[in-house]
Amino acid sequence: MDLEAREIELEQAYVDTVYENLDAASKSAQSLVAEGLAMGHIGHEGGLVERDAMIYQATRRMSALDAAHDGLVFGRLDLRSGEPRYIGRIGVRTPERDILLIDWRAPAAALFYQATAQDPAGVIRRRVLRNHLDKIIGVEDDLLDAEAADESLVIIGEGALMASLSRARDARMHSVVATIQKEQDDAIRAPVRGAAIITGGPGTGKTVVALHRAAFLLYSDRRRFEQGGVFVVGPSGVFMDY
Repeated sequence: MDLEAREIELEQAYVDTVYENLDAASKSAQSLVAEGLAMGHIGHEGGLVERDAMIYQATRRMSALDAAHDGLVFGRLDLRSGEPRYIGRIGVRTPERDILLIDWRAPAAALFYQATAQDPAGVIRRRVLRNHLDKIIGVEDDLLDAEAADESLVIIGEGALMASLSRARDARMHSVVATIQKEQDDAIRAPVRGAAIITGGPGTGKTVVALHRAAFLLYSDRRRFEQGGVFVVGPSGVFMDY
C-alpha cells in the first residue's frame, strides 16, 4: 500500500464515524416527525402548536442532514495545540455532544481558510479531503508551518487549489467550499454593514463568493436573514442548479 492510499484509509475510518453519527441524527429527527404526527388528535390549541413546531423543526433538520450527506467531510486542520480539527458542510456531534465535525461557517472553521504559510496562525498542515459521495478518493496537503511539523507528518499532493485548477472542467459548476482562498473568505465573513458588492476580474470566484456569503449569513445570523428569505438571480440554468 502506497503512502497516499494509507492516508486515505486512515481518513476514511474517521469519516465513517462521522457518517454513523449523521445517520443516527437523521433517524432521531425522523422519530420526532413520527412522534409529532402521532399527536394529531390533541384536543387543545397549545398542544397543536407544540406538535406543529416539533414536526417543522424535525423536518428542517432532516432536510439539512440529507442535503449535506454527499461530500460531508472535506477538510482537516493539524494544529500546534494538538488534536486535528475536521471541517465539513455541517456540524456533527456524538450523542455525548463531543465535536466530530465543524461546520465550515462556524468561527472555529475560519482557520481552514484564513491560515497561510506567511501567517499559519497555529496551523501546521491543512488537508483537503477529495471525495465521491461518502468515500475519500484523495487528499491534498498544504504544509503551512514547517518548523512545527513533526518528522512523521505526511504531506501529500500539490496543494488543494492547484489540484482543483488542474482537474478537467465540465458543463457543471462544482462545489468549491474546500478550496476557498483567504481573500475570498474575507469577503464571505465580512461584517454586515448594509449592501455588499463583490468585485473582481473574470474567473476570480465572485459568484461563488456571493453564494457562500449568503450561506454564511444564514448560519451566523439566521434569525435576522431567514425570516425575509434569500432572493437569488442567476444568468443560467447551470448557475441555478448550483
